[in-house]
Amino acid sequence: MLNVDPAAVLGPRNVTVMTGTEVVTLTNGFMVRAPVIVPTLITVSPNSGQQGQQNLSVSLTGQNTHFAQGITTASFGTGITIVSLTVGSATSATLVLNIDPAATQGPRMSP
Repeated sequence: MLNVDPAAVLGPRNVTVMTGTEVVTLTNGFMVRAPVIVPTLITVSPNSGQQGQQNLSVSLTGQNTHFAQGITTASFGTGITIVSLTVGSATSATLVLNIDPAATQGPRMSP
């Protein structure tokens, strides 16, 4: 197992392996890269609504997100209309939505 210090300088490293008096090196054999940061939706609250429900306020909380008013959009799929979306911060937003009386019941998946 190899542990890379989060403060390690990015870039190539030489890899050296020794066995007794034998020493071998691979120049630039290992690269320290910046971590991949994945934006994630952490919570949707409330996480359900009733068919026909109007003006349901829903709070979203993200992690590693960059929500921005006028740029961020949301979708809950067919039968659910987003009335408004207000960004509170880079990681929080509040939506108001309407659920059609004929909206299909069940969980909604991300596109």
